[in-house]
Amino acid sequence: MNFDYELFIIGAGSAARAAAKRATAYSIHVGIAEQVDVGGPCINYGYIAERLMAYAATLKGLFSSAISYGWSEFNSSFDWSKFIAAKTYKIEQLHQVNMKYLQESGVDFIILKVMLVFSIIIL
Repeated sequence: MNFDYELFIIGAGSAARAAAKRATAYSIHVGIAEQVDVGGPCINYGYIAERLMAYAATLKGLFSSAISYGWSEFNSSFDWSKFIAAKTYKIEQLHQVNMKYLQESGVDFIILKVMLVFSIIIL
């Protein structure tokens, strides 16, 4: 792999993907480094995961209020392991969509922990 980039982005969240896509439109050689999966904190453990949990949590209340709108009563239970499997599957789908997006844009994706060290001298 050629590590000679005109633009090297640390982190693969939504802003990084947008910047990479825009840069490749100008024929700039772009690399993105991410410690784990593409998607950044929003997809991996932030907003998307939280929304899926919130939807699962509200369904019981929706079922209860549906009775007053003509739905018949039914008993249902929640299976945590099935929910976790479904959440993991959905997040993996989003990883694949984002990886395809980067690949089609010509961006090199590198799984790598990057640490910047700055030395600042003030005179």
